[in-house]
Amino acid sequence: MFNTGDSCGSAVRCNKAAAANASGCLLYNVGPIAGSSFIPSGSISLADGQRIAAITTQNPSAVFTFTNLVNLLSTVTLFLAQIGNPAPETVGFTSRCANCRPSFSEVVNIFQSNAKPVNIYNTSMLSTTIEQGAGLVNAFQALTATTIISPSELALNDTVRRQKFYKIKVYNNGNKPVRYSIGHRGAAMATPKQPGDDQLLLIPKYTADYAVSYV
Repeated sequence: MFNTGDSCGSAVRCNKAAAANASGCLLYNVGPIAGSSFIPSGSISLADGQRIAAITTQNPSAVFTFTNLVNLLSTVTLFLAQIGNPAPETVGFTSRCANCRPSFSEVVNIFQSNAKPVNIYNTSMLSTTIEQGAGLVNAFQALTATTIISPSELALNDTVRRQKFYKIKVYNNGNKPVRYSIGHRGAAMATPKQPGDDQLLLIPKYTADYAVSYV
């Protein structure tokens, strides 16, 4: 009998597993669990638990890989205690991409080039880059990307950078010819205060005020 109370709950069992130098704790037929703060912990159904037990009985050296099935390709989940989403997932994406790509800078290019920019809530303006960077990480798009853009980030502050133009390179890593078209949609500018007033606004004033062109 499994007791979900403090004396014999999942935390107690998984912490005992950690004390015995276990690398993880997997319980079955118990529902949601608290688990251990020292090692990765999880729960699965009775049927899945019995299936794993049958496999390990026949093959004690069997190795199992788990994911959280939230739009992730199969990869080894990294255990980062006390850290919430999206950091662990992004680290996992980076780990998977780094195994397929030659350099970390190229991985960053892939993430930025395939991110999904989002609008400011209830507006048609893109959120500022200081708030969202290149956008939300698109794991599937990044892992299956055949196009790499370098550099994937341009600094256009004209008060210190006075270049009249910038060049970017587009690489096609796919196995088919591709025709590219370029477009531009500027992110909103955030004004923190009203003209002639030193008092900061509670909510910045967002405007589509940008000056970038492409040729």
